[in-house]
Order: sequence, then structure tokens, then C-alpha cells
Amino acid sequence: MATPHDSLFRAFFGVPEHAAAWVRSILPEPLVDAIDWSTMSACDSSMADGDLRLHHTDLLFLVRLRNGRWLFLLIEHKSRYAPGIELQLTRYAIHIRRRHLASGDGRPPLFLAIVLHHGRRRWPVPTPLPRSLRGLEAAAAGFLAGKQPTMQFVLEDLVGQSEAQLRRDGMTLPGQLALLCAQHAPTFDAEGAIAAIGRWQDLIGAVDIGTGGQLLLETVCSYFLHVTEVPAADLSTAITRCLRTHEDPTMSTARKLRLEGRQEGQTEGIQLGIRQGLSQGLSQGLSQGLSQGRAALLDRMLTARFGPLPTVLRQRLSVATTEELDAIGLRLLDATSLDQVFAN
Repeated sequence: MATPHDSLFRAFFGVPEHAAAWVRSILPEPLVDAIDWSTMSACDSSMADGDLRLHHTDLLFLVRLRNGRWLFLLIEHKSRYAPGIELQLTRYAIHIRRRHLASGDGRPPLFLAIVLHHGRRRWPVPTPLPRSLRGLEAAAAGFLAGKQPTMQFVLEDLVGQSEAQLRRDGMTLPGQLALLCAQHAPTFDAEGAIAAIGRWQDLIGAVDIGTGGQLLLETVCSYFLHVTEVPAADLSTAITRCLRTHEDPTMSTARKLRLEGRQEGQTEGIQLGIRQGLSQGLSQGLSQGLSQGRAALLDRMLTARFGPLPTVLRQRLSVATTEELDAIGLRLLDATSLDQVFAN
């Protein structure tokens, strides 16, 4: 089951633009220059082995090197230390190589594994020898160490990095916001969460008007609700204040949907449309008009992501309770199909 951390990571860094800018910020300059970043595209990251067991790497991208070779970027997200990550990455690389060669390209692809880690404790410094070789005579262990099936990786450890360090040059503003949320939001109390949103208002404003801004803002709101104790109403007010301070003359998609949801639902006092469907605590005492507004908003969100809804699903939205609409909104954050969104 996806965690709030997984949802945040995939929503932001599943976008090649944000992922590429982040990866460029942590790689050595010669390698950055050797890659044609305009060719970077997302790949299907699920695979099955001979026993039909499904494996899944968080994110997988394919990019062309300037010499014509292809490079796979395996990007793993970890919210805590994961012993054995090298073997996990090795398994992924083997399956990806098999699949790539089966597609008809005779040249084996190159790989680069990257692990993004955040949390309370730093990623431990690697030990000289794998645990499996401990107890052997030193010379024998040293000989075997470099010949074991393991994959080295680039580690981006956010632990200990300040907000200023995570607002690094070269990254997109949404990418900066994702790193800040992942590392710092879980440490905030309610007051600290509201203060942080104020400090990050330029990043939130940039997300609001960018591609996929509505879903990304929903993901940020959901993340704060899951990892902090900030009240939903206070969060709504703080996020809305960030959107209002943005001076772009074009009304964002999120704001349009919020206003349409209010009109159709004939509701008053809902300050942030993207909050509809995310907070279970907002349902008590709201009128039937609010449910209608949420249903209308979800209809538009689902249509924007999956195309026109079948009549039967529109009818299901129209008769759903506020609690049912909340659940549908939460499932929408991670779902890849309408079946997953409307799963009971």
C-alpha cells in the first residue's frame, strides 16, 4: 500500500521535468553534460520475474546519452534506511535489461540507480564488507567482496539539509517544494506547518499555475494532513492565502474548479476547492449542496485525468455521500485507472 511519502514522491518526481532537474542537481557535471536531457521519458516500472511475482521500482526513466547509448535511471524513494537496497536494485536492473533486450535492441542498456532518502536519521555510512562476508579471513573476504551481485547507487540524503539547501539552484520550484515537504513537514506541529506554508508560498503559487497543478496541490494538502496535526480548516486558509498572493492574471485550473464547485453546490465558506474530498473531518454539518459541489468537482478532476466518465460512474458520484466522495478523492491521488478510483 502506498504511503503519503510515496504519493508525494511519485506525484512530483514522476514528472520528467521535475525529476530531470533534481537528478541534474546531484550528479557530477561531466555526466550531466554527457546526457541529452531532452530525451528523458518515463517508463513502465513494473515487471514480473519467472515466478510471476511483481516487482516495482518507484520511478524509472530512459534517457539517451550524447554518444547514442541509452541510460536507465532507477530512482528509489526511502523514508528510512533499507538494508539490502543494493540487491533490490540489482534485481530491478536484471529484469529491466531482459525486457529491453527482448524489445529488439541488441546493445545492453546502461544503468544509474539513485536513492532519495529522508527521515529523522541519516543513512548509515556503508560498511567495508557486506554482512554475508563477515567472519571470513580478511584476504578471502576482500577477494569476494567485489564479485558479489550488488549495485552501487547515488544517494541523496535529505536528512540534515536545511530549507535553504533544499531550495537549490537548477531545480524546478515544484521539485523544491516536494523535497521541503518530504524532509521537513513531518517535523512540524500545527503552528509550524502553517508557518512553513507561508515561507513556501512562492513554491505553492508556482505549483498552482503549472502543469498538473491541481493534483499536485491536492497531494501537498493530503501530505500535510497525514504527517502533521494541522487542522484541515487552518490548512485550507493557509494554502488559499498563498494562491491569492500570486499575481498571475490567468485564473488557474484549480481555482476555476473551486469556483465552479461552489456555484454548482451552492455552498459558502469553502476556501480551497482542492480540499474537497481530502478531509474526513469537514463533512459534519455541511449541507446537501456541499455534496453536490464535491461531486461536480470530482467529476471534472476524473475527466481531466481519465477522459469522459461513463454515465454509470457519473450517477454514482451524484448519489454518493460526503464520506464516499472523500474516499474517492483520496483514492484518486494514487489510482492509475477508474476501477481503482471507484473500488469499494
